[in-house]
Amino acid sequence: MALAVSYAPSFQATMQSVCAAQQRGTAGAVSNVLNALIGQGVLVLFVGQLSDALAGHVADPLRYALTFSVGFTLLTAVLFIRARKVTQRHFA
Repeated sequence: MALAVSYAPSFQATMQSVCAAQQRGTAGAVSNVLNALIGQGVLVLFVGQLSDALAGHVADPLRYALTFSVGFTLLTAVLFIRARKVTQRHFA
């Protein structure tokens, strides 16, 4: 669980640095809402649907669905790397 939120301090600091002073509160709120909707809503639904779809095809469908969901972490890492490049160009 600790690794799942290890990005949070650097993400919050970067977001606060990139946003103008008048937009920091809104940016933080939007970030938290999207995190809740995607991480605690859509992803949970996706894992459940995938587990149901795999039932009858594999021995332990929930294990495979949860393992597949790690791919979203890799996608997030790629997006953070891309955002880093854009941010560097912005502040250069």
